[in-house]
Amino acid sequence: MKFKLSTLSVAVSLAFSTSVFAELDQVSVIGSKDAANATPGAAIYISEQELEKFEYSDINRILNSVSGVYLNEEDGYGLRPNIAIRGSGSERSAKITLMEDGVLIAPAPYASPSAYYFPTAARMQAIEVIKGPSAVKYGPRTTGGAINMVSRQIPDADQAVIDLAGGTDSAKKAHIYGGTSTDRIGVVFEALRQETDGFKALDSGADTGFDKNDYLAKLRLSSEADARFVQEVEFKVQRSDETSNVTYLGLTADDFSTDPYRRYAGSQKDQMNTDQQALSLSHYIQLNENIEVDTVIYRNTFSRNWYKLDKVDGVKIASILADPTTNAAQYNLVSGNGDGSSIFDVKANNRDYTSKGIQSTALIDLDNHLIEVGIRLHEDQMDRYQWIDHYTMDASGNMSLATAGVPGDDSNRIESAEAKSIFVQDEADFGALKLTAGLRYETVKTKKQDWGTSDPDRGTTPTVTTGKSSAFIPGVAFTYQLNPNLVLLGGIHKGWQPAGVAKDSDKDEESTNYEIGLRYAKAHFNGEVIAFYNNYDNLVGTCTASSGADCTIGDEFDGDAVEVKGLEVNLNYTVQGMGARFPLKAAYTYTTSEFQTDFNSSFFGNVSAGDELPDMPEHMLYLSAGIEKGVFEAALAAKYTSDMRTSAGSGAINPEVDVESHTIFDLAANYALSDDATLYLTVDNLLDKTYVASGTPAGLRPGKPRTFMAGFKYNF
Repeated sequence: MKFKLSTLSVAVSLAFSTSVFAELDQVSVIGSKDAANATPGAAIYISEQELEKFEYSDINRILNSVSGVYLNEEDGYGLRPNIAIRGSGSERSAKITLMEDGVLIAPAPYASPSAYYFPTAARMQAIEVIKGPSAVKYGPRTTGGAINMVSRQIPDADQAVIDLAGGTDSAKKAHIYGGTSTDRIGVVFEALRQETDGFKALDSGADTGFDKNDYLAKLRLSSEADARFVQEVEFKVQRSDETSNVTYLGLTADDFSTDPYRRYAGSQKDQMNTDQQALSLSHYIQLNENIEVDTVIYRNTFSRNWYKLDKVDGVKIASILADPTTNAAQYNLVSGNGDGSSIFDVKANNRDYTSKGIQSTALIDLDNHLIEVGIRLHEDQMDRYQWIDHYTMDASGNMSLATAGVPGDDSNRIESAEAKSIFVQDEADFGALKLTAGLRYETVKTKKQDWGTSDPDRGTTPTVTTGKSSAFIPGVAFTYQLNPNLVLLGGIHKGWQPAGVAKDSDKDEESTNYEIGLRYAKAHFNGEVIAFYNNYDNLVGTCTASSGADCTIGDEFDGDAVEVKGLEVNLNYTVQGMGARFPLKAAYTYTTSEFQTDFNSSFFGNVSAGDELPDMPEHMLYLSAGIEKGVFEAALAAKYTSDMRTSAGSGAINPEVDVESHTIFDLAANYALSDDATLYLTVDNLLDKTYVASGTPAGLRPGKPRTFMAGFKYNF
């Protein structure tokens, strides 16, 4: 690590003389539903019991129940989700802070934040969503919010669980975990295997699904019961690998209406291969009853090669499907009508990522003030080393390699970042009024080393460009207890996203964000209504392959001033009677957005003041109803999403490129054979609704059709 020894020493010294939480709280940023309800701002805690209700392995379906969260589906399985919070922009979840166990988990959170790796949702024990001022202390992206995924925790007693399931499209799941604890030592192990043949049908009949393995192990050592200071040291190692036969190539509107689950023959070579590893060493110490400290040293690596069709006879696949009439020759080739000579460019989007750092948080309890101080020293980089292979296709639609590319002759550069951040937060208790004020400082240095396409061996001196961004990010939030059941809450904070690699600091995305609402809880009912307003000084868009825009990957574009306004409603009520419980839930989001200026951009397009942001439906409604009676439980969920445009604009959407409104129902049921054994059944898209999930980057792509999974879970 390039941090100077003196700087690292200061960080470690601070870590061992200040604080944080304990046990689950060391890796959880909320901790429980009760804590979420007490948060001075919008926060959602999805517990293990809720995750098990539908046995979802798709993060999109898990987050459907969270208001203020926008999801742009892609592959039907949530392998690489596109998540936005309060209008932050969903492109590869790059504009929200992603964490696992409180540690940044995007492959390169500063240098290249696009989340081509996302933690496997099926192995998570809890999911936490933090919005508004409460997200300032996590950084670096503070506009919309943060998501923290809590991995399997070391159990307090002996535990061993096996979960086996199978279903539609030859889907299989094998999930095993277990662990134990003594007074001084605790361990947990976990292994998860998921696979499916996929729900799309390649013209060649080949597999369109994925295989994924995920492993986790933790070891915790605790101090003796009579030790002067309560201490814990925990080592975590986690690894995953994936092979997925996924593509960016969708369908024309006409072909979608004929067979929405078809995949053109031109995508037969498309495949993503990944390998990921996360290591961390954490230390917790309680110096006295008022001071705690948590320090984590971490290192994450991720390698990926997404091998996928890029051009046919020099025409981009997005252009072909956007105008199959003008590009009729290329469209016929993509559709499988090969002529034996036309060239299919299949790009090896090969990249290696490294992310490492140390972070420490101190929690100091001073009577009516709970003070939190944190520091993070972080480095990450993306090594982009790509090439293009050229294929031909015969009259039967089979592709054959014609000319192999040279690794590094398409894109050959390293983008890196060094970041330092510190925050301080004070939660002050004045009886009915609780006030939280925080300030975060971020400074980021970036570097790009580019060898160009003519030096794949990197034998020459690269072209080097550097950049720097820094910001003070304040936030203030409050809650006021109007009566024993009703709480008024509100806050204001600065939204900030650092400029991309080698971009000037004037490209930083900045906004001023507000929220105000009411939270109510009594007996079997709780709910909240929160209005939010994000006022962007400068919205920034970053070009990626998945955006579908006609731009150079990595370039950034100003969207100038933008306003995003919305309303979030969350309601939970449990009816009891006839010897059963009937839990009911509703989550609603209303959002409007407007660009404030006229401009033309190769990323945003031709924008007029008043145009709406893309990938942001005006209405989203989630409803669920369940029954819990003895050994039987069942739940039915419905998610409605209104029309969603795929590019900036106003007025009616274009169904040939945009996402039309749709409602999807999911069903889940389980039956306890004994105290230890349970059978379960899940049905995603119960009514087998055919709908467009995405209109970018190249054509229309469908949501997953009706899918069954039946499983057996045994707790030894």
